[in-house]
Amino acid sequence: MRDARGLTQAALGSQLHKGESTVRMWELGKNEPDHQTLVALAEFFNVSVDYLLGRNVPEELPKEDRRLIKAFHEAPVKTKENVTYILRDQLPADNGEMTEVDFYTTPPIAGGEGDTERMTVSLPANKVPPRTSFAIMVNDDSMSPDYPRGCVAFVQGVPSIGDGECGVFAFDGVSLLRKKQRDCRTGSVFLTPLNPSGQISEVRRGREVVTIGRVVGCTAYDEKMLKRA
Repeated sequence: MRDARGLTQAALGSQLHKGESTVRMWELGKNEPDHQTLVALAEFFNVSVDYLLGRNVPEELPKEDRRLIKAFHEAPVKTKENVTYILRDQLPADNGEMTEVDFYTTPPIAGGEGDTERMTVSLPANKVPPRTSFAIMVNDDSMSPDYPRGCVAFVQGVPSIGDGECGVFAFDGVSLLRKKQRDCRTGSVFLTPLNPSGQISEVRRGREVVTIGRVVGCTAYDEKMLKRA
């Protein structure tokens, strides 16, 4: 799962506040994470602790269902987000259950461009990923086709994200929705758009970038869906 996300042992250790050598020992089977770390790993990779411990998917499920569940757990994070987004939209909200979410027309940072009005909106519970801290409006095409202009992106507020993940960043006084990438040879960090026509931002030495959060999903914008709480 670490390789599927493009994470080094050091990068995964950083996410868990552990050293690279600790992660290496886990993977070599010479040591095991404690229960608290297992829970953190399960949350980070969006799998169950049982799955991390190698416990099987229930045998009463059809073979094809078990195969698909296993493939989902081992898939890259972007694939998981896309599959979850598709499936979630096929399900009705449970008994009309709604969830309150802070919603911004642009990400909430000082100095961000445009209108940064915050409102609390009530969304169908099945539209909102469980790790969501707030939602933002995507205002351009730089992250198309995964996050097209006009969609609502859900963000988990975290101080850092792994290489290869999409997040919201404060950089040069503006807010950016970008994919974080690192040059393995030089160690340079780039905030990269998914749309080839978008602008790549290189985080050069002396230039500060602040991670606002990790993008955990998106949904199509619908004024009827965004009911003020």
